Amino acid sequence: MPGAAGIAPAGADLGVRFGARVIDQVLLFVVQAVIIVPIVVGALVADSAVGATSAFSMGFSFASILASLVGLAITLGYYVFMETTRGWTLGKKLLNLEVKGAGGGLPTVEESLRRNGFYALAIVPFLGGLLQLAAVIWIAVTIQTSNDNIGVHDTFAGTVVRKA
Repeated sequence: MPGAAGIAPAGADLGVRFGARVIDQVLLFVVQAVIIVPIVVGALVADSAVGATSAFSMGFSFASILASLVGLAITLGYYVFMETTRGWTLGKKLLNLEVKGAGGGLPTVEESLRRNGFYALAIVPFLGGLLQLAAVIWIAVTIQTSNDNIGVHDTFAGTVVRKA
């Protein structure tokens, strides 16, 4: 992966990376809506049939837990599968980006899980969304302020996102 004089190429800038994530998140929203809505409706119907709707107040219903876990599985599954088998997600491909692992080739499953693991914060009850937002802001700040456009999640994973 080293470029001229053995220097590794800098990562892609924050703007184009943000654009790729937005594209991927829109795609994931549609997929999750198609899959999760019937699951949640079915779980809510089952809960109400047995009178369980009041047993899990404060957002801990079976339906919400199930929706969170299925959503996390879809999101992590998408990013890990696409990055480890192709080196890009659809958003990255459309914006001419690629993910490289520590060895310069495709990221490993572990590397991809490390760089996308912040999505798991969303399943934390009550504060998950805020924790995930804080992580995204932290990642964006570290990409923007680093000399080579490498975010904390890429440093943790040993990966780099660059122009293809």
